[in-house]
Amino acid sequence: MKKILKKTKGITLIALIITIIILLILAGIAVYLIFNENGIIGKTRKADNSHEISEIKDTINMEIEVEDNRIRGIRYMNTDEVDALTEGINENYKSKIGVYREQITYLGDPQSEEGIFMKENGFDVIDMTPDEFKYYIELGVLEDSVNEGTEIGRELQTNQYIGTIKIGDNIYGIDWFLIGNYTDEEKESNKYNKQFEDLKLKDTTHAPYLVNYDTGIVLSIDGMVMYQAQIVVHSFNDMDKYLASAITYVNSYTEKTAQTYGNLISTAIYQGKVDNYGGGKNIYKGNNGELQYDEKGALILDNDNAIPVIEIDNKFKIEDGYSINATIEGDWNQINPMPGDSYANSIVALSEANTRYLAWIGVYRGYLQVYSFYQGAAISNIRSETTRKGFTSIDLSKYQGQKINIQVTAVRDGETNVYINGEKVKTFESGSSKMTFKYTALGDLRVGRNLKFVGKIYEFGIYGIAIDEEGVQNNWERAKQYVEN
Repeated sequence: MKKILKKTKGITLIALIITIIILLILAGIAVYLIFNENGIIGKTRKADNSHEISEIKDTINMEIEVEDNRIRGIRYMNTDEVDALTEGINENYKSKIGVYREQITYLGDPQSEEGIFMKENGFDVIDMTPDEFKYYIELGVLEDSVNEGTEIGRELQTNQYIGTIKIGDNIYGIDWFLIGNYTDEEKESNKYNKQFEDLKLKDTTHAPYLVNYDTGIVLSIDGMVMYQAQIVVHSFNDMDKYLASAITYVNSYTEKTAQTYGNLISTAIYQGKVDNYGGGKNIYKGNNGELQYDEKGALILDNDNAIPVIEIDNKFKIEDGYSINATIEGDWNQINPMPGDSYANSIVALSEANTRYLAWIGVYRGYLQVYSFYQGAAISNIRSETTRKGFTSIDLSKYQGQKINIQVTAVRDGETNVYINGEKVKTFESGSSKMTFKYTALGDLRVGRNLKFVGKIYEFGIYGIAIDEEGVQNNWERAKQYVEN
């Protein structure tokens, strides 16, 4: 009898334990079903969130003009402004919602559950902090104002830089202006605040800025010690750190007319020094002296067309380094139209007189010729690969019939590197002399010289520094759209 009772108690205890386990499992399942994303609580929370963000969108849309649920009355609103506008509604999304370029924007991880949820509800999800978002808001407003010609702040004009701004290792050349560079006294006055109020900027701590009125590019700057050249470009704008040092950068998208190509002007309206060899400016009589472009926006150069020129007039000086980037198309076997001339037909040149060639890139009878800080008589009738101090020639036969991207980076009294389609093809010794130049000419050695390249230029840039390998490859990535199509 005792044995039977013991056995019964044992079975009862096991059953109790099993029952508890089953109940715990059922409870877990019940909790999961209630609280998981698709459960009662989850669905309720989603419904509450959907209702809340719907209220946020309605509130913003009521504040501004709306067309088909697209914001069009305002392009920029930072998180603080949205918080103030939707106070009491969006406590779960405080400092996470703004408006950027006509789109209500949520700041957060696009791959997170909340990021995915917001995207499903019509938000543009950006992985960015509120402070980073403020930078983009301000840059966007400033960019708009630049394109509209709105004056921002006081432009930097000092004798020390003669129209050139040197900031750290970067040089900002013609058409770049430092704005918002106020003195302490001006900061304390209404003038400082009013400039930003006029642009509806709420956060003035990120001034000053660099702007290029031709391209509309705006760079945010950290620091204020400009006269000691200690200002650096903000890290958010690394993609522009090489373009920022450009004397010019033009491509098929650049605004162009019969008289202007970005910040270059046609020789038809050029009033500076002319080399009368071969007829001076009279040789640019074709197409009524107007610059000509193909249907894709490439600049067309031929024996008669006008060429584009930047008149430097000492506003920008290259002393110790430069880079040139040109994506071109043409017959590499071409020769000069002038009888007896056997020099390179010029793609680009920075020079002002015979025997002093800061940079000169051209082609002649299948060879690319590169002069770099070269002083001496130009070299004629090159029909082989030749290298000497300040000069090299490169066989282009394997590129015949192709578009190519040519890049040259040079350091005075150091090395000059030549790249074709992103590949380094030649390194040679640069010249040693410091040189000045009056202008940059595309398609001739000097205005009126008549050493003209015949072909097309799709993209072109000159930089006031010797850019590094990363910069070369960035340029090549941009050039591929022309070379490979």
